[in-house]
Amino acid sequence: MKRSLLLFSGLLATGVVLAQTATPPPSNAQRDEMRQRWHERSEAKFGEADSNHDGNISQSEWQSARLKEANEHFQRLDTDRNGKLSKTEMEAGRGQRMGGREGMHGDRRERLRAMDKDGDQQLSRAEIGNDMPRLAADFDRLDTNKDGKLSRDEIRAGRPPRDGRGGPEGEVR
Repeated sequence: MKRSLLLFSGLLATGVVLAQTATPPPSNAQRDEMRQRWHERSEAKFGEADSNHDGNISQSEWQSARLKEANEHFQRLDTDRNGKLSKTEMEAGRGQRMGGREGMHGDRRERLRAMDKDGDQQLSRAEIGNDMPRLAADFDRLDTNKDGKLSRDEIRAGRPPRDGRGGPEGEVR
């Protein structure tokens, strides 16, 4: 039993190391660019929330900003503009959070699904076309089995790590 557990632990550790080395970390320039964009977005959000421009966000300013975000989110989900959310609208907006990553990734997943014209759960060059230029540019690198199509696993394997070295970035999620 101990030998099996030790063997399993060793294989697991090897798999983790191999998985981490499969995707190169973002370059310093990419990290700097990502940090700059994050900083700009944070500054803009702070400026919008600080309605009296005193350099601080009071509780009422915080609540007003959150209420505005919640209203915008509701408006995005209410696709038929009737002031109510149906179960269908809720399901279509599943994964979206106000300004959060899930929303961005959910939208990207929907775009990827929409591009899969033949429904085979894989994307060919023709299906990608010009809709996602970074994905198209990385096609050869991501197509590890060289079958001319990108599977979900190939796309996932090709994305940058989510370990704090710049966070997830790029077209593919």
